[in-house]
Amino acid sequence: MGPTLTQKVDPVSPGRSHQGKETIIILDEIADLDRGIPMFADIISSIAETGRKEGVWVFSSTCVPSVFNDETLKACKTCLRVATNYIFTSMSDENLSELEKDFEIIDERDKAIIRSLKTEKDKHSEIYVIRKDGKRAVFRFVESSTKRWLQPTSIKETRESLKALKKFDGDSLKAAQYLEEKFPDGVA
Repeated sequence: MGPTLTQKVDPVSPGRSHQGKETIIILDEIADLDRGIPMFADIISSIAETGRKEGVWVFSSTCVPSVFNDETLKACKTCLRVATNYIFTSMSDENLSELEKDFEIIDERDKAIIRSLKTEKDKHSEIYVIRKDGKRAVFRFVESSTKRWLQPTSIKETRESLKALKKFDGDSLKAAQYLEEKFPDGVA
């Protein structure tokens, strides 16, 4: 197995006073959140600009990179401006060309790597990270059974998770361990 992300890319850590109290906010399809409610865009922008000092990390994501270049989407522009890490999964040639042309984040070598990334459902996802300081790394994320049961992604698995939580009086770790044994490959 190749080097892990932490071996290749030095982690960025919040100040000592926030150890163990970090918060991660994932804004999936950020453009949808940025449109229509100016106050929300202001809040996202503020958190993106100052959050690391408070131990808050913002991960903004989208399938359409052009939203980060849209002048009407304040939060998207702010997130791009303050980003220190760019994380990619496999992308279409159209989106890769847009990234290369409009953002100057990637070059031909990066495009080839991003094109080669694979995701195998229920097995692994390959991810490419580019840091502003120029460091780059590819790593493979393999979901553990415990994580699957702590964060179910289907209605059937959610239903089983809720039953197990009830059975173990809200103890999520015991419930996840029980579900790992009962359904090692998830619920079909």
